[in-house]
Amino acid sequence: YFFNYNCFSCFMLDTHIQSWENSMKKENIKFVRIPFAVHESWEYTSKLYFIMKILGFEHYNQEIFNLVHQEGYRFNSNEDLYNLLSDKYKLSRDLVNIPHHIKRLDYMFNKSLIVADMLKVNSTPTIIVNDKNKIYRIRIKDGFVPMSFILSLQKALKKSSTS
Repeated sequence: YFFNYNCFSCFMLDTHIQSWENSMKKENIKFVRIPFAVHESWEYTSKLYFIMKILGFEHYNQEIFNLVHQEGYRFNSNEDLYNLLSDKYKLSRDLVNIPHHIKRLDYMFNKSLIVADMLKVNSTPTIIVNDKNKIYRIRIKDGFVPMSFILSLQKALKKSSTS
C-alpha cells in the first residue's frame, strides 16, 4: 500500500484500510505500508513514517494523518520532524540521530523509491496485489470513495486467489 501522510485521499482511506487490514489477519495476506513521496516536499513525511517504524511507533498512523490534515502541521525539514518527535512523543533528538537509525532510515527510504519505481507507482494511494507473477494495481479514479477502493482491493485479491 503506497501512501503519504500529505495525501488527502490516503487520509480519508486510512481508517478503512486499518479496518480491512484487521479483518484480514486470519488470511494468508501480507499487508505492507510503503510511504511514497509523489513530490519532493513529501519526502519528510515519508521519512517520518520510517522513523516511527524504526522506533516502534508505526501504530500512530492515524494520529500523524490527523496532525497533517486536521491541525495543519507541515513537515518541511528534518527540524520539523525532530520537533514533532520531541514535543508530541517525548523522544530525544539523540535517540533519532543514532547512526544506525540514520543508516536504516536512509536504506528504507531509498528502498521504497526503488520498489515504487519497479512497480511503476506514480500516485497515492496505490495498492499493489502481488500474486505469483501477476500484479494487480488499484489506484484512485475520478470521484474517490474509500469503500469502493476497498471493494476493488477485495476483488483483486479474489482474482489472485483463483488464478
